[in-house]
Amino acid sequence: MEQKPTTFFMRKKISLLLLLCTCPLLLWAQPIVRWDFYHEGNWEQEKIRSVGFFLESAPAYSFPAIKEGGSHQFQLLNQSGDTLYSSQLSTLWTDFLTTPGAKDSTASFQASLRFPKLPTAYAVRLLSRVSGEYQLVAQMPISSIKALPCPALDYKELNPALAADAPLCILLIGVDYDTGAQRQFELKARALSDALLSTPPFKEHRQQISLKAINLKKNSADLRLQSNIFGADRYALTLALHRLNQELSSVQHHYKVVLWNRTAYLGGGIYQQVATVGAENEYAEVIFIHELGHLLSDLADEYYPLQAESAPINPFFLSWAPNVGDDLEALPWKTEVNIEIPSPWNKIPYEAFLLEQEERMQQANIQSGKDWEEFLEQENLKLEALLYRPNWPMEVGAFEGAGHQYQGFFRPQIDCKMFGYRQVPFCKVCLAALQKTIQLY
Repeated sequence: MEQKPTTFFMRKKISLLLLLCTCPLLLWAQPIVRWDFYHEGNWEQEKIRSVGFFLESAPAYSFPAIKEGGSHQFQLLNQSGDTLYSSQLSTLWTDFLTTPGAKDSTASFQASLRFPKLPTAYAVRLLSRVSGEYQLVAQMPISSIKALPCPALDYKELNPALAADAPLCILLIGVDYDTGAQRQFELKARALSDALLSTPPFKEHRQQISLKAINLKKNSADLRLQSNIFGADRYALTLALHRLNQELSSVQHHYKVVLWNRTAYLGGGIYQQVATVGAENEYAEVIFIHELGHLLSDLADEYYPLQAESAPINPFFLSWAPNVGDDLEALPWKTEVNIEIPSPWNKIPYEAFLLEQEERMQQANIQSGKDWEEFLEQENLKLEALLYRPNWPMEVGAFEGAGHQYQGFFRPQIDCKMFGYRQVPFCKVCLAALQKTIQLY
């Protein structure tokens, strides 16, 4: 039989089939399954206590795998033990390990994993690298997947530039906004959405990003929303993650951010789990975008205690952060460095300036919101004079003080959204990390 030549169309079709075989999770819409579990233990032991597998009621959608960052790796296996899907994550328990209490006491926190429902999936496996190399923590068969009832929820789409097939969805969730505060919540959600879509790299990808707003009309007790987590006044998260996930099961989304109706400066973000923002204060936009850095790309905080005698937190989690490093010969951003390292900056004057700020506030005799705005404007001008040289946005080096560590750890640039509370851009390294995450979708 005469062999027919392969046409361009046939070659294109073969290439597409190969792509579908090798990357099905990026192209196929799938129902989403959630594994709820308790992550518990301390530095001496790590345990997983499974709650169960649940089928989310939202229509099928694409749910790509996350390949970098995080303290743990999740694997979905077939019956032969082959990996069908793997993704990276962290949990609140990982944060617990940074505290002194993790040496002497145990703790338990809710965590969830969401993944595509694949017909040949047989078991799940969780690996941990909190001690260095990956080690098996748990492996269990997927014995049953429950479909719990979940009512459909109304939401508002906040991005007017959205393309019809926008793949990345961030869900903004109102808590402590009662029925009378619905308009207040909608205005705040829209302001935060606009701020995000005006900030690189989200600005450049705004047609790919869906921002949905849902006011759950729940109070903080229902979701165990707490601040002062691990003794950090401003650290806030929900401790009832399983309930929050189930409440939102009917809505397509990849990431959740709780907007807490609080005027206090509050925030928290756990990689691939959830973020929280105290939404009713003047820093809410800055906090929101900062916490998304934690949630989407596992960016580490770049700020640090202002005094050497402050007790540093356990820095093990910084070993996989893209924007903090302690080895000047092997910085994660080594190829981007364009100035001397370690890089000189006004570290001591900067610390003294912030330590003396409260005294200046008292002397300023602030009586009104206008007084406060004027005080902040003057403070920021003085701070910028300490921090910035004329070409600072282009300088990538290694500036000491980062990751809650007073010394020995370095950040890529003098300033960044992960460093302070000012309206500044992400540094070049954080920008690249976020860009990489967005492009997965």
